[in-house]
Amino acid sequence: MELINSKDELIKNIETLEYYINEGKDLEVIDAKSLIKRGTCFVVYKIDSVLHFAPSRFIGYRDNNLDKHLASEKKDGRDTNQAIIKILETKPEINDKLNEKYLEYCNHLGFQPGEKGSFGAPRKFWYISISSG
Repeated sequence: MELINSKDELIKNIETLEYYINEGKDLEVIDAKSLIKRGTCFVVYKIDSVLHFAPSRFIGYRDNNLDKHLASEKKDGRDTNQAIIKILETKPEINDKLNEKYLEYCNHLGFQPGEKGSFGAPRKFWYISISSG
């Protein structure tokens, strides 16, 4: 799997994740929510005044989809984080308010995430502005 190189590729993957959550088949919805539940670093974006959270480990690979993502044994959030840092020109940060919003988002999606991200790491966030049209 190749890493993303542009904000357009990042947004395309966010749109793919949103599709799975909102219009996917049953198993796609479950798998997409599972990615959000287990994530540690997230790109945060607003749709219709609601914050949404996309895990870097999914959106950081070029033209990603659930089939490719779940089949790959070589995916690594450290790699995708570096790709996103390069594109957004900033590192993800621990943010208690965004973590609270993440918990609200998970509740809205119908699940309760762990107290921390994968491997017990604190969650970190980037915030970006995208059009919701």
